[in-house]
Amino acid sequence: MVMDWEKRFRDGQTPWLRSGVNPAFEAWFKGPGALSLRGAKMLVPGFGTAPESLEAAKLGALVTGIDIAPTAVAFQQAGFAAAGLDGAFTLGDIVTWRPSEPFDLIYEQTCLCAIEPAERTAYEALAAASLKPGGRLHVLFMQNSVRPGGPPFHCDLAEMRALFHPARWAWPSTPPIRADHDSLGMFELGFVLNRLPQLAARDELSS
Repeated sequence: MVMDWEKRFRDGQTPWLRSGVNPAFEAWFKGPGALSLRGAKMLVPGFGTAPESLEAAKLGALVTGIDIAPTAVAFQQAGFAAAGLDGAFTLGDIVTWRPSEPFDLIYEQTCLCAIEPAERTAYEALAAASLKPGGRLHVLFMQNSVRPGGPPFHCDLAEMRALFHPARWAWPSTPPIRADHDSLGMFELGFVLNRLPQLAARDELSS
């Protein structure tokens, strides 16, 4: 069954939302040794009504987002306007959308786990096409051991390493950040992947 995301946002059926920003966002961009966002072109796919887009803009990021739900787009636009900040929020499908120019980083929080697993290859292609060589993908992989199916769909790490293949992405050697999601009884594992300068074609990865 295709999820009606617009209805979920319109009716307030969003149990995945936290009371504040994701702990991984705090660690990456606000904690000790935080990465600077000032002037960075940042893409947020499937931003919903989460606060991270606005928080990133407050830290100096130039935020662009794409989401399939009109209510989510209107929510972010209103929040940015109230804060006196600029942001570009597009209504569209992340599976088929492509940017006019590449970004410095992508913040992926709950988009990958929300789409159908069959669409994940298209998502990886979007991420690769949207980043500059050496650009960063800040990604949170949902660990769903509570219930079968989804959304949110479980992001098995072995499958994620095959999807974001080392021939296209540099994985970190440091342990991931664990972000518990108490409202769902699940948790996310946060990694920062770097897009390699030369991308192998997807059909080369299985040869």
